[in-house]
Amino acid sequence: MSDQRAKTFYRENYLFTQLTYMQIVGMFPIDYTKCLPQRLAFLSVILNRMYFGFWQLICIHIAVIQIASVHVNWGKSLDDISPFLNTSLIYVFTYYIIVYFQGRYGTHAELIEYINGNFKSRSAPGITYVTLEPAYRAANRFTHVWIICCTFGTLHWAFAPILTGTRALPLHSWYPFNALSPQYEIIYICQVLGQVLVGIGYGNVGAMLMSKITLVNGQYDMLFCSLKNLQSTAMILRGNHKEQLKNLQRKIDRSRDEINEYYVSCEILENLPQISDTVTANIPSHTVRERDTYFMEYNNELVTALKECIKHHQMIIKFCHMLEHFYHFYNLGKFFQITFLVCLLAVTATTGQNSAMKMVTIAEYLSLATSELLLFCYYADMLTYQSTRLNEAIIRSPWYTCGGPIRRDLIIMLANSVKPFTLTAGKFFLLTVESFKSAMAASFSYYTLLTKFRTRGDA
Repeated sequence: MSDQRAKTFYRENYLFTQLTYMQIVGMFPIDYTKCLPQRLAFLSVILNRMYFGFWQLICIHIAVIQIASVHVNWGKSLDDISPFLNTSLIYVFTYYIIVYFQGRYGTHAELIEYINGNFKSRSAPGITYVTLEPAYRAANRFTHVWIICCTFGTLHWAFAPILTGTRALPLHSWYPFNALSPQYEIIYICQVLGQVLVGIGYGNVGAMLMSKITLVNGQYDMLFCSLKNLQSTAMILRGNHKEQLKNLQRKIDRSRDEINEYYVSCEILENLPQISDTVTANIPSHTVRERDTYFMEYNNELVTALKECIKHHQMIIKFCHMLEHFYHFYNLGKFFQITFLVCLLAVTATTGQNSAMKMVTIAEYLSLATSELLLFCYYADMLTYQSTRLNEAIIRSPWYTCGGPIRRDLIIMLANSVKPFTLTAGKFFLLTVESFKSAMAASFSYYTLLTKFRTRGDA
């Protein structure tokens, strides 16, 4: 628990870093109207479409050339065509994610707008509180590290021809003309830009999803803290209890703090003297029964505090369903793409005809592909886990001192959290760590089958 007594945190756009990376590779429009006079505002749409078209052209050019290379070398051994199959699969799926995010821009923008407009920046006032800042920083830190890893893994070897002074292309491809002739520089730049697109595009799409999950897990942390401090929140709403609340703060035993109580958040002591006055709802008398005698002095305040928690919980549930609706079809494509990519990379790595540089590249692609799928499944698992922890937060709250109306509302909240939230792949199967294991097992099965065919062909 932090000793910091006062802390504020707010961002107009919690996904600014992730959106900036998406704008670099044309997966999210740039608002040019800020730089253009009002009479030329229509040019913003035209410029974005031109920029989208440029990156689509870069991607589809390499995808078509790699597919053509597979066709030209068809009939040769699997060892000869597997490198082209790898690159074809990568760029076809890269084109898919560009079209997916450009085509569903409206839905994605609504999802981001919902985050910025509805996510709370801190929990309810109490003797302690948590903010969204740790989740925000964790999301940004992960985004930078992951995109750097992806970009370095796909781009560093593209500069090998320049460093070694050889006239070669980063991607070995078939062209209907001599690619090393006067068009060499243009083709070289296009392939380097294609690798930039793969690194940033692949990396940021994954980072965007995992950042959203991190932020919503931070919202769960704030909800849990608000429920834990339900009684002290009611006392703050009632007023004239600051000395009593200060005594409660002094009695906090930090040695008994739960290690895994929150996802990424850390509790901060509330600055009680600076808390502003709030409005408490008046509860109709007919909703209070004669036998509801627990903590009745604060009944109105408790109902007001709990009502905010219920609204917060409903907001989180709605966002999770929006997240699933937008990503479930993308997750399905990602699952199959990585399953087959891992298989083909393993086949390419065992050809026995690879240079040391090529083996390093294959190992990088293989590690990035498996790591991305594992992270997808792990973060989805963490979201599922957070959605089931409402009962723990209620147990930490002073529910046993509250009247019947409060306890009945808490039971309703529990009922709404009985079914854990899950992310799926096309509504066909869940994204879990077990799903990752199944995908790796399937990749190994396909790899074994392909190697048997290769062995028969050599015989």
